[in-house]
Amino acid sequence: MNQLNNYRYYLLLAVLLPTLAWGAQPTKSAEAMELSKIWRPLTQVQNAAMLGISGVQPHGMTELGYSSESGEYHRAQEGNARNGLNFYSERYDVISKNWVSWGSFNFIMDREENRRWSDVINTYNNNPYIYGSSVPANYDRQLFDFKAKISSRFDSRWNIGLGIDYQVGDLSRLRDPRTRVFLADYAALPGVTFRLNNTTRVGLNLLARYQKEKMPNVTTVQDDPNLAFYTFSGMENADAVVSGYKGFQRQFASSFYGGDVQYSFEDAQKKLLISAGAFYQHQEILENIRQSPGTFRSLNYRMKSIYTQKTTDKLLNIALEGNMKQGAANENLQQLITIRDTTTGIASQEWVTLYTYKNRYLNNTYQLRFTADLRDSNADVNDFRSMIGIEAGTYGFTNQYHLPFSELSVNRGYAGVYGHYR
Repeated sequence: MNQLNNYRYYLLLAVLLPTLAWGAQPTKSAEAMELSKIWRPLTQVQNAAMLGISGVQPHGMTELGYSSESGEYHRAQEGNARNGLNFYSERYDVISKNWVSWGSFNFIMDREENRRWSDVINTYNNNPYIYGSSVPANYDRQLFDFKAKISSRFDSRWNIGLGIDYQVGDLSRLRDPRTRVFLADYAALPGVTFRLNNTTRVGLNLLARYQKEKMPNVTTVQDDPNLAFYTFSGMENADAVVSGYKGFQRQFASSFYGGDVQYSFEDAQKKLLISAGAFYQHQEILENIRQSPGTFRSLNYRMKSIYTQKTTDKLLNIALEGNMKQGAANENLQQLITIRDTTTGIASQEWVTLYTYKNRYLNNTYQLRFTADLRDSNADVNDFRSMIGIEAGTYGFTNQYHLPFSELSVNRGYAGVYGHYR
């Protein structure tokens, strides 16, 4: 354990050293950083090739924060308190005339208190085959998230780019039965843009992603013969086995494939960006000798539209963003088959699927958000004193389990105003 912690400290130090070097460069105000992203909407899409034509200038930022929340109004598989640290750093660089890069690093370390019924990282609106104990405990979580983009001008009309996402982490339960879940998530996003004329471009990017969440074993400090372990199959349906944690292991392996298309219009006074895409997820849930309670798949849609216009002393920004997911889980009925070689006496075992109940569990989610704000920006779009805006949105989810039928549906909406003055 101490050796593992040392590796984490070395990794954090390796990230902090370049950040300290950046600090020696000329600084920018928080307002200038904010305007740099708003006036250059091409930096806000998945397509890395858009970075090379965004006109972004070299700059970086670093944030270190602490958060604390507590309360008894929470869902059953959530704790009643969470405290932790969050470190974030990003950097834009113009490497040469034709090469532009961006990278970010995010480190999260927190503790969730009095959580139970779920020992997985992604509990809600995902596959239903989670597991856990009814005994409340504290959970420690660590996440390392690294993202990078690089873009190059191919010729006068074409730009190419590549995005890389890399995330690892773990979630540890600090009370018997003790589980530790490991997460690995990798993605590659190649992209290309084509200039139709002096003001209009179109783009395309693809997505290939692999994610694996693995819990290799369960350990205990004291052997309690009455301790039950729960495995869920959707909604309130669960199996409880006394000492069921012994020898239990499970992993979730997901593959994602998809892409996005973009349309961009820019002139000296206004900019418009429209991006829309979809990706497909297929997830296998596997245990020892490839036992599987089922599989999960989802089809995900997303869109983003940004309009920005400036005058002599004002900057208008309007954004609409939404996503939707349609997910379904198949449930397997399996039997363990044992075959023994009469000559050697060696026995082999295999889980055989007798029946698959298709779409036994359904999970649909949606989210839509609209913002519009006005700033008193200067002519160079690098500073502002005041800002006022409006925000509205809606989000929700539906979970269904069939035979017997049960359903949970939540739909919410919100609206408000926000502002800033200095």
